[in-house]
Amino acid sequence: VNAYDNGSGIELIQVSMDSGSSKDMDVSGSVLFNDIRDGRHQITVEVYDTAGNVNILTRDIVIDTAEPYVVNYLPMEDDVQVDSNIWITFSETVLPDSVSIDVAGVEGYLTVYGSQASFIPFSELDHATDYQVSVQAMDIAGNPLRPHSWTFTTTDFGSLTGKVVD
Repeated sequence: VNAYDNGSGIELIQVSMDSGSSKDMDVSGSVLFNDIRDGRHQITVEVYDTAGNVNILTRDIVIDTAEPYVVNYLPMEDDVQVDSNIWITFSETVLPDSVSIDVAGVEGYLTVYGSQASFIPFSELDHATDYQVSVQAMDIAGNPLRPHSWTFTTTDFGSLTGKVVD
């Protein structure tokens, strides 16, 4: 908190969180709150000058120390179709630029929206092949995802195209 007064000077600064008891603060100091839980909080700063004027500022903040994790992912089994996409659901919103989905040997298009991510291969996957998927991400508070990876295997069945002629 930076406070100044062009007139009579600052007499007192008080800071409180979530309507709790106020803590006094020096003009050039800081206030430490202990044992703050993750979640939404409201900080209120009251500045009193020597002329008896008061200025009150209230701000909402969010504390987030929890790292995101993968809630669900697809595909996750054997005999996966070769035209399958990779889908991931995170436990919370992630920063789109922080998301990386690496499918060994496969290039594709990455889309991230909120807590969802998808990887769409540019071409069909190979038949009867094991693929390893590695995911990296960071939530909006900067907490990184623990390394997450899995494997899946594509089907060994081929596909037929063409016309049946009698």
